[in-house]
Amino acid sequence: MRIVVLTCLLLLFGISPLRSDDFWQQVKGIEGGVVRSLLFTPESELLAAFAAGIYRATPFTGWRSSSDKIPDKDFRALALGEYRTIYALSSSSVVYRSSDGGVTWLPVGRHGNGGTPHSLAVSPRHKLYIAKDYDGIFCYDQNASDPGWLRVTPDTLSLEIRAILAPDEDIVCAATSSGLLRSKDKGATWHFAAEDLTELAVSSLAVDSAGRILAGLDIGLLYESRDGGAHWRQIGNPPETSIANIAFLRDNSIVVSAGTSLYVSSDNGATWTQHLREVLGGSIRSLAVDANDVIFAGTAGDGVYRLSPDRRSWSRFNSRLSLPNVRSLAADSTGTLYAAVLEGGIFRSIDDGRSWQAGGDRAGLRSVRALSADAAGNVYAAADNGTGIYRSSDQGLNWIHKDFPDAGGVSVIASMADKSTIAAFARKGLMRSIDAGESWQDMNWPGVDGRDIADISLDAAGNVYVAAGRDGLRYSGNKGADWRVLSPDVYALRVVSTGQGRLWLADFNNLYVSSDNGESWRQDLSANVSQARIQAFAPGPNGDMYIANNKDGVLLQRGGEALWRLMTSGMSSFNVQTLMLAPGGVLYAGSNAGFYRSSKPLLLPSSIDPAAGSTSINITIAGRELELPCTKALASSRITIAVYTITGALLEERSMESGSKSMNLLPSHAQKSGGLYILRLRAGACVQVRKWLLQ
Repeated sequence: MRIVVLTCLLLLFGISPLRSDDFWQQVKGIEGGVVRSLLFTPESELLAAFAAGIYRATPFTGWRSSSDKIPDKDFRALALGEYRTIYALSSSSVVYRSSDGGVTWLPVGRHGNGGTPHSLAVSPRHKLYIAKDYDGIFCYDQNASDPGWLRVTPDTLSLEIRAILAPDEDIVCAATSSGLLRSKDKGATWHFAAEDLTELAVSSLAVDSAGRILAGLDIGLLYESRDGGAHWRQIGNPPETSIANIAFLRDNSIVVSAGTSLYVSSDNGATWTQHLREVLGGSIRSLAVDANDVIFAGTAGDGVYRLSPDRRSWSRFNSRLSLPNVRSLAADSTGTLYAAVLEGGIFRSIDDGRSWQAGGDRAGLRSVRALSADAAGNVYAAADNGTGIYRSSDQGLNWIHKDFPDAGGVSVIASMADKSTIAAFARKGLMRSIDAGESWQDMNWPGVDGRDIADISLDAAGNVYVAAGRDGLRYSGNKGADWRVLSPDVYALRVVSTGQGRLWLADFNNLYVSSDNGESWRQDLSANVSQARIQAFAPGPNGDMYIANNKDGVLLQRGGEALWRLMTSGMSSFNVQTLMLAPGGVLYAGSNAGFYRSSKPLLLPSSIDPAAGSTSINITIAGRELELPCTKALASSRITIAVYTITGALLEERSMESGSKSMNLLPSHAQKSGGLYILRLRAGACVQVRKWLLQ
């Protein structure tokens, strides 16, 4: 259904899908993902809902997709019904049902009234309830003669609904930002339960095997009801705020998560045992307990963790799970690639994206919003949680933290050709550093609000373009000494300059193009697919432009054409947040649940064109000679050769002048026993990577 509808929209807006082999291939090597819901099936398999589908796992098989044949890929919640039935709620408001442990799925009903659902509940007789923020609760009775979705909350009720529960066929409870909402007549009427809970934000609900209902509050309190939610009393609460999830052990001991902590109580909340204050992957988003009381936690970015049966240690449960939320990408002057992963830290690749290693202190780099690299070889990571900027001068192995306590979070960072760096601070606005981030100088225009700055683009001529939200698109040709507004009527969110006065600008749902440095603009209506939000630009070769949005993935407009082409073959997650054309010509795309690279380079530089002829150069490494095939054009260029260990540590980097045929590297390693090395040759945009076994 998604493919048919999307194709019709593309044709309607002048966009044609490409018909060829998959354009994208999944980048492997970064484990984890944002886990939205966890559930154990009656067959003792663990199910997880992601923005890229439903996955299931056992300790022996690792994770594998359970939703390949479902047109929907973005899933919000899982719920268990009677008779071994499992339900899954997609972001398009379709509920799917599985009767074989999540192996196959069939659609039950679609709610088509807009809004994004986030909660799912199933009554004992298989009534389905879904909740949408500020849009109410809807019910689907599978046993009705003419089933369909009915709104059961009043039209006048507009609340933030966090969770719903249907412990009885007649009773429905909803956790809201204004208290606990309850219906005792299948949703016909509603009232706020318990005077003590009125006006308090309830964040989570759960029912144990004895029918006891627990409600967790934002302020850390825990309430229980033993009569279906009619009456409530406060019980002992863990020493933490905002109880996000509640689960139960076989003896109905209580398990709660709060932030990055997990607590267990076996005496109805009188005392609590904390299990590891910091989970590496950040906050816990979901909980599941298996038949042996082993606890599993789904995190906000680092996949699934398993608490050992003795509850003394956590271990990652992410075998074959690679659905990272990639927020930003960068490449430095050596060709090393960097990816910032939500709640997962920064990863680096020295072999053109074929393998990835975690770089530096992952816990300290957990909230990185943006990456940038300057011409001096420094890489910068901007933290959006107010902790400042991190800098690495050794290709991401180690990071130096520069804290700016009064500046606020950093939303955007970019590096100029003169080796200076520009960053947008929430409370200080736009600032520039000429000493690798050691100090910063103001480069603001009057009245700037750093919280509105969403994007920065720098061209080769030193021009600075800033997408400043309500302040429109700002331009400076003298490094911030003077500014002028190029688009006063556009809420500017994304911008890129491709040189010679050509600009691309996006607001919430629209794309604008200028060929005269912002003096005039043309709105490109053909790119407005599904009213999606443009989130990234990537200029390609020959005037091509790639754009990423939050619904349809990636679109391409060839240079000189008006037609936009859908570029999603090979993708399973279409909320693409960042794009980058790497030095070797490979296009990378980071989504909220997957990391992708183009199957082939977008451009084939003459230096690596097979038609240019082949030759070889001789390299001596640690006393062993290696004949390395390459093109004649590459051999005639100035080549930078780097030698790395298999873990990515740089051992030596040297340049071979054009016309040279041999080089001696690592002479001090000549007597060592050997090992596996990675060699990287770089000449301009050409990057060649080889693995070499020293025996």
